[in-house]
Amino acid sequence: MDSERTNPESPGTRATRLRNLPLVTLAVLALVVYIGALIVHNYTFHLDLRRRALESLVSELERQATTVAYFFSERRNDVRNLLERHEIQAYFQNQDLGMSNEYGLDLSLAAIRERLRTFVDASRIGTDRLYSRVIFLGADGRPLADAPRGLVTYTPDIDWTTFLQPNAETPELVTRVDSSGRLVLIVSAPCRFKGRYSGQLLAWLRPEVLGPSVLREKLGGDRFTFLVLGDDAPVYPTAMADVFLPYIRQICDLPVGEPVRFRSEIVDGTPRPMLGLRLPVDKTDFFLVKGVAVDKVFARVPPWELPLAMGLLAVILISGIGLVLHSRVQTAILEAHLQEAAAQHRALEEKNVLLEKQIAERRLLATAVHQSAEAIIITLTDGTIQYVNPAFERITGYSAAEVLGRNPRILKSGRNSAAFYAQMWEVLRRGDVWSGQLSNRRKDGTIYEEVALISPVRDESGAIVNYVAVKRDVTKQLAMEAQLRQSQKMEAVGALAGGVAHDLNNLLTVILGNCTLLTHRETPLGKDFSDQVQEIMKAGERGASLIRQLLAFSRYDEVKPEVLDLNVVIGNAERFLRRLIRADIEFDIRPAPGQVLVEIDPVQMDQIIMNLAVNARDAMPRGGRFTLAVSTVRITEEETGVLLPFGEYAVLEVSDTGCGMDEETQARIFEPFFTTKKDAGGTGLGLATVYGIVQQCRGDIQLISQVGVGTSFIILLPRITTKMPTPKRREKPEPIPRAHAEESDGHHTVLVVDDEISILTVMQRALEAKGYTVHTAADDQACMKVWGQFHGQIQLLITDLVMPRVNGKELADGLLSAKPDLKVIYMSAYSDPSIIQMDPRAPGLVFLRKPFTPEELLTKVRTSLGILESVRKSTIFSREL
Repeated sequence: MDSERTNPESPGTRATRLRNLPLVTLAVLALVVYIGALIVHNYTFHLDLRRRALESLVSELERQATTVAYFFSERRNDVRNLLERHEIQAYFQNQDLGMSNEYGLDLSLAAIRERLRTFVDASRIGTDRLYSRVIFLGADGRPLADAPRGLVTYTPDIDWTTFLQPNAETPELVTRVDSSGRLVLIVSAPCRFKGRYSGQLLAWLRPEVLGPSVLREKLGGDRFTFLVLGDDAPVYPTAMADVFLPYIRQICDLPVGEPVRFRSEIVDGTPRPMLGLRLPVDKTDFFLVKGVAVDKVFARVPPWELPLAMGLLAVILISGIGLVLHSRVQTAILEAHLQEAAAQHRALEEKNVLLEKQIAERRLLATAVHQSAEAIIITLTDGTIQYVNPAFERITGYSAAEVLGRNPRILKSGRNSAAFYAQMWEVLRRGDVWSGQLSNRRKDGTIYEEVALISPVRDESGAIVNYVAVKRDVTKQLAMEAQLRQSQKMEAVGALAGGVAHDLNNLLTVILGNCTLLTHRETPLGKDFSDQVQEIMKAGERGASLIRQLLAFSRYDEVKPEVLDLNVVIGNAERFLRRLIRADIEFDIRPAPGQVLVEIDPVQMDQIIMNLAVNARDAMPRGGRFTLAVSTVRITEEETGVLLPFGEYAVLEVSDTGCGMDEETQARIFEPFFTTKKDAGGTGLGLATVYGIVQQCRGDIQLISQVGVGTSFIILLPRITTKMPTPKRREKPEPIPRAHAEESDGHHTVLVVDDEISILTVMQRALEAKGYTVHTAADDQACMKVWGQFHGQIQLLITDLVMPRVNGKELADGLLSAKPDLKVIYMSAYSDPSIIQMDPRAPGLVFLRKPFTPEELLTKVRTSLGILESVRKSTIFSREL
C-alpha cells in the first residue's frame, strides 16, 4: 500500500498522459509546420516581388522601345511624304525635259529649298524641332538644296557620294560620325523618277527630342536610359555618355533581355547596386539600355507582418487543440467507414483505369480513321454503306449524307467487268482479304483510279458482320508515271533522231553542193540532165526540211526565242490559216483579256499552229468548227505533275469538231513516224515536232479527244509577266548585184578542215570557182602541216566543230593565238550548244549550219573577209554617180 502511495502517477493518470501524448505531439508538429510555412511564404513572397519588379522593369523598357520604334517609323514616313511633294517631282520632270539652269531648274531648286525650310520648321513635337538639317542630293552625289542653310556651301572634305543608296527601296535610318566624334541620326530616302534612281534626300534628326518627348525620362545617378547603336555606341543622350559608358558595356555584354547586376559610383563615389537591361528597337540596329538602382526596383517586406503572424499562430494553436480533442471521438467511428469506402474506392479506380484505357484506344482509333488521308468505308455484308470518312467525301465528291444507306455500286464507272466484281465478292464471302485496283466515277462524272484493300469484320462468334475498305486515290500517280514514261521514250527517240540528222546533213551538203556546181558549169548541161539535177536538188531540199523537223522534235534545232503575245499570234494566224482551211470549216478566234506573254521562237510558234491546224482540217472532211483560244491558268503545287512546276501559265487551246480519236490512237499520237494518214502522205512528224517544241519551251501539251465529238490540244507555256518590248524591225541585207556575184572575189587563201572528204571536195570546187586558193585538211594533224607551209598566206579558216581528237573550237583557238587577224568560220551539222560546246548565236561568231549550198558558203566567206561590204559600197558609189 505504501508503495502505491509513493507512486505519484496512477494508472488512470498514465493512461490519460499516454492518451494526450499524441495531442501534444500533434500541436508541436503544427507549430513547426506553421513556422516553416511562414518562412517559405516569406521567401516566396520576396521572390514574387522580385519577379514582378523585373517584369515591370522589362515592360517599361519594352514600352519605351516600342515608342522609339514608332518615332523612327514616323520619321521615315515624314521623309517619304516629303519626296512625294510636287516641288521635287516638278524638278525631275523639268530635268527630264532637258531644261537648263536658266530655264526652269533654278526655279525648281528654289521651290525645293523653300519646301525643305517649311518641312524643318513645321516638323515638331510640341515646341521642339525634329530635324536640324535636310539636304537634297543629285544622283551624282552633288548637293542641290539645303535647309535651313539655304545656299549649298559645304566643306570640301565631305564625300556626299557615300550617302547615295541607289539600291534602296524605302527610307532607312542611317548613322554617321560628325567632326566632333558624335553619332548623328539621318533619315535617308532614295528619290526615283520613272523607275530610275535620281537622287537622295537626307534629314538630320535632333536626338535631343528623344529624352523629353519620346523616352520621357531624365538622366540621373539612380536611373538612366540610353539609345545605343550596336553594343557600345551611345546615340542619346550624349552629355554624360562617357561617364556611363563602362556600365553600358557591362549591360551589352549579356544577351538581349537578360538582367545584369553591377555597382555604380556616379552619385557620390559610393558603390551602389544597380540592375541593367538591354532591349532592341524594332526594325533598327539600335538598342535601349536601362539602368535602375536595386532599391528602386525591389520593395521591402512590411515590418508588421511577423508580429501579426505570431499572433495568428497562438489563435491557431488554441483552436487546433480543441478541434483535435473533439475530432478524436469521431475518428474511431469514421475509421471503419473509411476502410470500407477505401476498399470500394480502390475497386472503382481499377475499373475506371481500365475503362479510360478502352475509351482512349477507341477515341484514338476514331481520330485516326476520321483524319486518314485514305478513304475508309464500312458496309454491311450486303454492301450497304454504314460509315465513310472525310477523305471519301473529298475523293468522290459525295457527302456522307448522300451515300449512307446506299450501295458502293453508285461509284461504278463501267470500266471493270462483271467477272472482276464476281471474283472480288467470292474472295470476301470466303472470309479472305481482297486487294486490287478499281476504276470508279466521281459525283461530277470524272473517272479516278484507286487501290483498295477490303477486309471482313467478325463478331465474337466469328461470323462476318461488316466489311471495311481502305482506298487510296492513285489517279495523279498513274498519270505522272505515264507522263514520265512518255517523256523518257521521247527523249530516247529524240537523241536517235538528232544523231541521224547529223549524218544526213553531211550527206545533203555533198548532194546539194554538187548539184549546184553542176548547174553553174561553164559548159551548160542538156535540158534533160538539167531537169534531172533540179529534181535531185528539190529532193535534197525536201530532205533538209525533213531533217529540220527531226531536229525540232529532238530539241537540237537552233532557236531564237522572243517574247510574244498569244492574242497577237492567233490574230495573225487567222490570215494565213484562211488559205489553208477549207471554206466549209468555221473559224473561231477567242483571245484572252489583256496581254498573254510567252517566250518562244516565232517560227516554232507558227509551226505549232500550222501542224495542229492541218490535223484539224483533215479530221473534218465534211466541215465543222476550228477554234483557237487563249487563256491563263495558275497551277498550284497540289495540281502540278512531275514534269511541270507550279506557277503562272499561258494556255493555247486548239480544238476541232472532227472525228476524234480512240484511246489506242491517243496513246501513240506524239510518237515520231506514227501517222493515221499514210495514204495521204503523212510523215508522222507533225505532232512529234509540236511535242518537242513545247518541251523545249519548258511547257506541256495535253490531249482531250472523243470519237465522234472532236479533239482539243491544250498547250501550257510559262507565262511572262513583264511588259512585252517593242519588236525591232529586221533590216534585210541588200542583195549583191548580179554583175558582182558572177565576178571573181580576188586572190584570197582559205584553209578548210572537215573529217568528211566529200564535203572538202565540194567546198574546194565551189571556192576555187570564185578564184580562191583553197587548202584542205581532214584532221588536226593534216591541218597543222598545211598551216606550217602556208600560214603567211592563209586569211580564212573554215572548220567543222565536231571532229575526232581535237574539235574545231580548240583548233581555231590554237591558230588564232599564232595569227590574231585570222578570220574563222565554224560549221557543223549540229546546232545544239551542249554537243558543239559553244553557242552558235554568240555575238561575233560566224556559224555555217549544214546542209548548205555553195551560194550560202560564198556569202559567209565574203562576209568574213569583208568582200561583201566592199561590193555594196562600190555599188552605192556607182549609183550616186
